[in-house]
Amino acid sequence: MKIPVCELEFDKAGELVKAEQEAQVVSAIRNGIRHVVVLAHGWNTDKADAGQFYADFLKTVEGRYILAVQVFWPSKKFDFPPFSPSNPNEFVRDVGAVVDSEADPMQASVEEGRVTISQKAEHPGGAAELLRSFRLPWRRASALRDGLSPLASGAARLLNLATYYVMKDRAGKIGREALSPLLKRIQTQAPAATKFHFAGHSFGARMLTATVDGPNRLNLNSLLLLQAAYSHNGLSVNFDGRGNNGFFHKVITESKVRGPIVITHSRNDEAVGLAYPLASRLNGANAARLGDANDIYGGMGANGAQHVAVNNLTLGGINDFRSPDSTIFNMNGDAIIHSHGDVARPETAALLSALIKQFAD
Repeated sequence: MKIPVCELEFDKAGELVKAEQEAQVVSAIRNGIRHVVVLAHGWNTDKADAGQFYADFLKTVEGRYILAVQVFWPSKKFDFPPFSPSNPNEFVRDVGAVVDSEADPMQASVEEGRVTISQKAEHPGGAAELLRSFRLPWRRASALRDGLSPLASGAARLLNLATYYVMKDRAGKIGREALSPLLKRIQTQAPAATKFHFAGHSFGARMLTATVDGPNRLNLNSLLLLQAAYSHNGLSVNFDGRGNNGFFHKVITESKVRGPIVITHSRNDEAVGLAYPLASRLNGANAARLGDANDIYGGMGANGAQHVAVNNLTLGGINDFRSPDSTIFNMNGDAIIHSHGDVARPETAALLSALIKQFAD
């Protein structure tokens, strides 16, 4: 049986593109729905691609009386100034200006880096040094041999990082300031027995984590993070032994999710596995093992949740999310998830089915 769907489409400012969509979701829930699944897609995805991702992911989800609420948000890359090897300072300054104008200071955190790109152009030789540092060998060096000069290669990687940071902030801001209050209004109009589940991919996972962490206390039964594009320390308390907490630590310390938090991670996720280590270059840190579980700038989609109590399971195995020790489950997908976007699979859909079944009437 095909799962019915509704849409919530946001613009860059976090406004609903069609105001009537909120009422449509409420009406659909009142039509005998018992489980609402809120889905959010990742970065560099247009609406057509996101719609196809949702369809592929949902086609093997099992359960009855389910409504899928598909969130769409502007996550495509945008244009940056051209790179000139003769003037790296100007290039870094221009890229930094674009990021500064788009960034949300409220999304800044220690574990994801706080130094701005434009600051690197303020020091003699700083921009060139930054670009060359991005060309240094990595643990996945074979995937990064592009034949470009050190400066050109670093410039290309800086552009990817810049886009990454802008979309990171946008996802978090829309989740906290737009989706959170909207879902609160929807939940106040839904039958009390309705169960809510969040499932997000990439920055969609960040958006939904920000949504539940927002100022509105939501009724949330489970949270599924598919290759989440935020820090692997994002849910932790005092992750560095110096009193620094993860940006979303209150999701855990204030028990904002009633049931399991399930997180897929894979060493094959180079988008997350490399983007956060690049932040260490920007911030001048020197990590011995860039991007792995020991790196302060490691990503959730690469390593799973770190410095917090977890249950470690293998994706494709038994999906039993009952544990007396922790509600967080790291699902190792090394053998199944082969890239950052490789998540619309029967094995990941089975995670959602299991979470719905756990709260079945």
